[in-house]
Amino acid sequence: MVATDVHGLKRRLDAFVWTNRSTEAALLRSLLDEHFGSFDRIGMVGGLVRDLARGGRAPFKSDVDLVVEGSAADVEALAVRVAAGSGP
Repeated sequence: MVATDVHGLKRRLDAFVWTNRSTEAALLRSLLDEHFGSFDRIGMVGGLVRDLARGGRAPFKSDVDLVVEGSAADVEALAVRVAAGSGP
């Protein structure tokens, strides 16, 4: 069932991140706690939001895209900490 408004979508996103007991959600919570706590605002964008808006958790089988609000230095430090762009 498609989320009919932003509040319904927010409930789905919150449930996916904070109450979902899957291994993937636990990893996401761990990463958010460990690496993103210094940012005032974090947004989720992309396929996760689209899939949760369209039909809930079941269709989501992709990566999680995050946008942060912070200084260039803070974002660069985050990229170094998580080895962004280093590949497998």
